[in-house]
Amino acid sequence: MGIFGNRNDPYKKGNTIFVLWDTGHYYPATVISSVENEVYFKLMGFTDQQWVDKTGTKQAELSCGDMIECRWKKEEKFYQAEIVRVNGNNLYVKYNDGEKEHTTISMIRLVDDAEERALKKIEIGDSFSDKEDYNRAIECYKEALEIKGDCYLTYVSIGLAFASMNKHRDSIEYLKKGLEIEPNSDIMLISLGDSYYAIEEYIEAIKCYIVVAELDEDNQLAHLNLGYSYFKIGKYDESIQYYQTVLDLESNDYNDQAFNGIGDCYYYQSKYRQAIKYFKKAIEVTPDSEHYQNNLKYASDKLAESNTEIG
Repeated sequence: MGIFGNRNDPYKKGNTIFVLWDTGHYYPATVISSVENEVYFKLMGFTDQQWVDKTGTKQAELSCGDMIECRWKKEEKFYQAEIVRVNGNNLYVKYNDGEKEHTTISMIRLVDDAEERALKKIEIGDSFSDKEDYNRAIECYKEALEIKGDCYLTYVSIGLAFASMNKHRDSIEYLKKGLEIEPNSDIMLISLGDSYYAIEEYIEAIKCYIVVAELDEDNQLAHLNLGYSYFKIGKYDESIQYYQTVLDLESNDYNDQAFNGIGDCYYYQSKYRQAIKYFKKAIEVTPDSEHYQNNLKYASDKLAESNTEIG
């Protein structure tokens, strides 16, 4: 970074400096103000406000939508604000539902970009996860946690990646950590319940799903999973109750599974006529399901056997 002006105080307001930009070229700029290791300057011949640190390595362009921190004149505290427009050399920020021009600000600094860097790591992890390369995905997610450890969605991503590898104990560990940050996250509670279900800890799974159902009574997936879980512990009446709730809700995304689930409950109680009725309903929704068709066949065979025995 070259300097014109007072070399004893190179970043004094009004000094002309030369800034090494990402194009590989130096550009002249006028120092607006500086504090500690930050310089606020305006590139000559450019209209947008630019940032660089005193080592010349940190570069960023301020534009609409960026989050910055502003310190107003006569105040020591920095306040978070959003840039709402850049007009020539004027920078406008939104603060407390109002707008202030940059001329009223004694210092601007960029908000820590840890969240953005963490999100980039998560995106890379997601790309590995899409390719079913879960180990590399988890490495990226863990790097994101090192950057920003309070993002619960990162814990969700790690939990789902471990679950995809059938490492449900590991999945549970990370999902629980995420719940410490966001205890009412439906996606985390559902995922945690799914991992408990996968290792046959059905009571723990039920606890998770019930929380979601209580927080959002229209959550069809929570009610469906409660139906599955109660079925697994032999509580068929409770299972049917939750399956019926799925059917009563406006969405019909899981109706075929709910019909089939009710059919299973009746089948395992040897109520084959009722089971046949609901297996047929499931097939009406999803005609190509071999699973539902097989269930219908099993129930029909059982009914025929029972009629033969009675006869």
